[in-house]
Amino acid sequence: MPPEPSCATLDSVAKLAAGRVRGGEGPNRRARSAWSILFSPLRRGVSRNAVRRGPRAIQKAQSRTDSGGIDESLRLRRALRRDAGGRDSAGENRGGTMPDRHEGDARVDSTGTLTGDAGEAGKHEVRLGAVQQTLFIPLVSRARETNRWGPVLRDPKAVELVRAIGYDTKYAEVPGGWGPVLRTAVFDTYVREFLARHPAGTVVELGTGLNTRFERVDNGRLHWFDLDLPDTIELRRAFFEDTGRRRMITASALDEEWLDVVAGSPGPHLFVTEGMLAYFSEEDVHALLARIVRRFPGSFVALDTYSRQMVERQRAMAAARNVSAMTWACDDPGALEHLGLELIDSATITKPPRAMRRKLPLRYRIKLPLADREYGKAGRIAFFRTA
Repeated sequence: MPPEPSCATLDSVAKLAAGRVRGGEGPNRRARSAWSILFSPLRRGVSRNAVRRGPRAIQKAQSRTDSGGIDESLRLRRALRRDAGGRDSAGENRGGTMPDRHEGDARVDSTGTLTGDAGEAGKHEVRLGAVQQTLFIPLVSRARETNRWGPVLRDPKAVELVRAIGYDTKYAEVPGGWGPVLRTAVFDTYVREFLARHPAGTVVELGTGLNTRFERVDNGRLHWFDLDLPDTIELRRAFFEDTGRRRMITASALDEEWLDVVAGSPGPHLFVTEGMLAYFSEEDVHALLARIVRRFPGSFVALDTYSRQMVERQRAMAAARNVSAMTWACDDPGALEHLGLELIDSATITKPPRAMRRKLPLRYRIKLPLADREYGKAGRIAFFRTA
């Protein structure tokens, strides 16, 4: 395995991404945006050696790539675009077909977004409520990440689902797809840490959507419940089956009957709610957490909160794109401790848990410190123990 790049090299690459270094010989050229620099080098055919040597080597290698040395990933994206619209990224009409293993795949638009048109022949038809349809945002983000070079997580099931389901493509056009991926990876880390201490415990995924966390963390001993509303569970049953250790529950998280079902499974319990509570009112959030605390003392809860500023920004975006808007804002997850919860740990997508940070791909280790100023205070993922 090649050695890790030095701190000095990472710092110089970060400066280049921030636009403070104008690498390359000859006249100064406008530095690439932070996002293109951070995501593109390794994915676009730049070798690890070039990344270790620093920004000038990256720019030189990218120049060769742009002039014809297209790597396999870029060739694939162009092939997918040709399949979708009959043109490559340069706008030229091309013939040919996609590689066999990608036939029938969801399409990739000009931004690299995987899409599947609602009502398209052969696609599974979707009948979901407005809030439930937001499940496609993290699903498409995980599928895109899986198709990247060196992903932060691999989710082939998400790729399969995107390929098979016809959904409104507006959910594939929401910017910042790396955010839901990192959020999911943080939740995965907390679930794995719970299972490391309680390998035969029970995980309850509230508002599961089309989450595939079980496939990523299953240790062969755990017990699992996927809970969601009737329309979502109906969609899930087209692609997932109940087993002896995994069951789906058709219910609202705000109901109380499902608590009896979960209580019959071996403890301790971990309740996971990713991307759901922000669409509830504050009163409903507090009532749900209080019920879990009363019924399952000594259990654990993993949830995400979003700042008031982030919720306001999401509401404006939701209005512009005609998607569901968030309701509940929480600047400090520690404020929930009065409900009988003890905050054990919290993280953000730009400062994930240490165990996850050590395993991040290079592009994320470069990107996240730069993104922290804008996204570091947007929300937190918190891990609690009930009293």
